[in-house]
Amino acid sequence: MDWTTRIESENRSIDLPWSKKAAISLSIKREDLIHEEVSGNKWRKLRYHMLEAIGTPNCRGLVTKGGAYSNHILATASAAHSSGLSSVGFIRGELTEPLNPTLSRAEELGMELIYVDRTSHRDSIDDLANRYRLSEGWKKIPEGGSDHLGVKGCTEILTEKDKIDFNFLCVSFGTGGTAAGLVKSLGIKQELIVIPALKGLDIEKHIRDLIPEDWDNLKSKIIVKDGYHFGGYAKIDENLIEFMRSFEGDTGIALDPIYTGKMMYGIKEMVQKGDFSPGTRILAVHTGGLQGRAGMGKRLGIDFSSR
Repeated sequence: MDWTTRIESENRSIDLPWSKKAAISLSIKREDLIHEEVSGNKWRKLRYHMLEAIGTPNCRGLVTKGGAYSNHILATASAAHSSGLSSVGFIRGELTEPLNPTLSRAEELGMELIYVDRTSHRDSIDDLANRYRLSEGWKKIPEGGSDHLGVKGCTEILTEKDKIDFNFLCVSFGTGGTAAGLVKSLGIKQELIVIPALKGLDIEKHIRDLIPEDWDNLKSKIIVKDGYHFGGYAKIDENLIEFMRSFEGDTGIALDPIYTGKMMYGIKEMVQKGDFSPGTRILAVHTGGLQGRAGMGKRLGIDFSSR
């Protein structure tokens, strides 16, 4: 995996009845096609961490943390494996066998999984690594990859053409690194619509903590739409399931139920409510995460596919 080359993903124009009726131009940035396992914003967030790890003499491997269905856990395991590094993942919760597809694949890629209770999992990755004697020679990466290096990688999502062609960028929100990187790289007249996948988050604080030096100049460019979390992280209902199936059937583009499904559902609702003027040009960022929908589908007994 070549981490030295900056990747530009393609934009796909989407012509749907609800966007066409409102005279809205809608496109989706196919970050999900960057890599099968290190896809979307995970490749962006890991890029500079990987360059640092590979460039560090005697680096033993990567240490990070995440939930049982974490896109970041699998992406880190895959990135480490492809670069000849070891990896350790602190997993929130107890070991449950058989392992779900996410953790099973991470283990196949050589990641050592350490299960910690929810209270311990709230500790920083540095504290967890120290507790398990994984400090010296190990590259520590925070949950979701959201720190200054993760933000730096996410500033590379948009091309110069993107900064001219669209009025609004839309992105789902988890740990904040992608949103922080996008708002730093917006065009002069662009705004960023953030759609949280969780409820009860102080979105502005999360982004401010990641880009404190830029916050005062950029905060006016952020629009938070927090009514599309469907009850919380990984919570879904029949409306979201049917929307995902319909969207995939109409466009051929698969969404995940945790992040991108909720983002696109929110965009549709906003368009139908008249939140955008006719002629508005919107670019939605597909942040990947499709591996998680297999695990969610198996756990809930749901087929998210349109087929």
